[in-house]
Amino acid sequence: MKVSGNGQGKILSQEELRRLFTEELLTTRDRALFGISLFTGCRVSEALALQTTDIKSGAITFRKSTTKRSDRFC
Repeated sequence: MKVSGNGQGKILSQEELRRLFTEELLTTRDRALFGISLFTGCRVSEALALQTTDIKSGAITFRKSTTKRSDRFC
């Protein structure tokens, strides 16, 4: 997570993550997008481009057209 827009990253604590998911991210969509980005390391644009067909047997496939690299599997 970027802090103060100065390009420095910050690792969120367990408490900060809990608060995000319970108090800040109010919609299921927002929680899903943040969770996918958090656990896979994908960009927001990549998470937004996912389709239901990209999730099979508990694995997410990021298509080449939505990433800067070749297909990735998470």
